[in-house]
This record gives sequence, C-alpha cells and structure tokens, in this order.
Amino acid sequence: MYLRSFWVFFSVLIILVRCDSVPKVPTLKVGQYSISKTLSQTDSTLTFTVNNTLESPLTIAITTSNKELQALLNPFTLQAIRDTTLTVAFRTTDTDLNIRMASYLGDPNKIIRDTIIQYPIPRNTATKIIQGNESTPTHNTDWSRYAVDFDIKVKDTIYAADSGYVVGVVQAYTDGGPSPKWRDFSNFITTYNKQSGIFTQYVHLYHNGSFVKIGDYIRPGDAIGIVGYTGQTNIEHLHFNRLKPKTSGLGITSIPIHFTDNVPSTSLKRGQTVTRQ
Repeated sequence: MYLRSFWVFFSVLIILVRCDSVPKVPTLKVGQYSISKTLSQTDSTLTFTVNNTLESPLTIAITTSNKELQALLNPFTLQAIRDTTLTVAFRTTDTDLNIRMASYLGDPNKIIRDTIIQYPIPRNTATKIIQGNESTPTHNTDWSRYAVDFDIKVKDTIYAADSGYVVGVVQAYTDGGPSPKWRDFSNFITTYNKQSGIFTQYVHLYHNGSFVKIGDYIRPGDAIGIVGYTGQTNIEHLHFNRLKPKTSGLGITSIPIHFTDNVPSTSLKRGQTVTRQ
C-alpha cells in the first residue's frame, strides 16, 4: 500500500516537473529600436514631434479614432538622423482622440539596388540548408517568403553578410517553441545598407547574444552575434532574410537574395549545403 502510494506521488511529481520545464510564451513584446515622439494639443492645433536617431529612414503613421482628423494625417517618411515637427490645424470638442503614432523601417519611395552578399555562416564550413524560399512551414508570407534557414547550432557565431548600419537589436528573450504564438518573440539583429536601401535580418539569436548595438557600422565577415533558440522554431538554426520597404502599405517585405557564388536564394533547397569561402 505504501509502495503504491509512493509511485503515485512520484508520477505526479514527474508530471509537475515536466509542466514547469515547458517555456511560457512572453507577454511583453520588445521593440528592436525606439524613437522619441511627443504630442501637444491646444484648442485649435495638434503638434507632433518625432526624432529619428536611426541610420535608416522611418515611415511614420499617425492614427486616431476621430475620422475627420484621420483624413488630415497621411503617413510620412523621416530620413536617417532627422527630426521633424508636424502641426495640424484642427478644432474639436472630442476630449479623447485616441491618437497613436507608429513607425516602420524604410522609405517606400527609395529606389532599391540589389547587391550580391556573403553567406552569414562560418568561413570554409559546409552548412546545410534547413528551409529555403517559398516553402512550408514558415517561409510563405510576405515577411519571410525569400528567407533562408541555415543549420547553425546554438552558441555558434554568425557573420555579417552585407555592410551597413545596425538599426535594430532584440536580445531580451530566452526561449522559443514551435507554436505560431512564439513568432513575435525572437532575438534578432537588423542592418541597413544606405546605398542599396535593403534591410538584412539575422533571427533566432541567443539571449544577450548580439555583439553589436544600434548605430554600429558593420562589414561583410564581421562577427555580429551567436545563434540561440528563441522565437518560433522547432530546431536550432539561423533564419536569414533580406527586406525592402513596401511600395504600397506600410512596413518591409522579403526579397530574393543573391550570394557571392552566383547562387540565388530561390535555388537553395532543404538539405543542400553551401560554403562561405
């Protein structure tokens, strides 16, 4: 009887330990950059002040619950390292306009110039492709359609594929998992090439695993961070993506990649190996 009770207790203990060991999806989303923005209001005017401290353009969108005011507020682009003040003449008796200001990387009017880049992997090491372009389970949206997943292990170093300025860093997360609920909770680095107008992202990095900070200038081959197991994933790897501003709408969208060995990302398939010379 006592033996049976012991095994029941032991089994329950194992279940509790296993439940406790499953990481929980974070409740707070960490932004990859921050900007200074203020709003002041009088009886007849609204004044918005925005300061862009990044080495890339930002598109600013202001939204409000007041339809008449919303018609006066169009998205506008703020160039790198610039600030601006927008004044809108507007009279209303509405005491709560519910005004929000959001920013998006890039200038949709900039001409994009495609460039050839390196693989973001260790030199002289054959590295397997985990997932290629336009494929399941995760490379089938505008955000990641032309991304490439490289078989790089946790705590292995990743290297800059292109030159540019660091405009985004997230490194606060510690865990990941296969559920889509984890999608917005990955550590990553975003860089911007002023000449091409293209953004590059290195995703699923380790907790505090970035070697760079916002404002740093990096060159191809520079060590910039280490791989982790954060965000939506069921296997350790580096998710690598190139993006340009959308020409309609807001935000940035995935684009095909051209690597230095004349291999386009569209030809890379799961199981294939590549090497950075």
